[in-house]
Amino acid sequence: MVGNLFRDFGPVSQLGIQAPPGLKFYLNNSNHPIMVGETGIYELDLENVGRITAIRFDKDTLESCSQKDKLLIDIVYEGV
Repeated sequence: MVGNLFRDFGPVSQLGIQAPPGLKFYLNNSNHPIMVGETGIYELDLENVGRITAIRFDKDTLESCSQKDKLLIDIVYEGV
């Protein structure tokens, strides 16, 4: 697993990911992966519901991406 990308930010309330379909990641130190679907887009809005404090990407699925594949992460977060 790759380290937590959100460690320098406050709690994340909205998350958007554009990535190759099949890319696996984990939220809030869960052991259950989330997989980016066929569209290559994953969106989550937790406004007034909860917060994301950590995200990790599965090393094997990251390494299987080609050099042309892009990974874009868009977040809305609270100040630290």
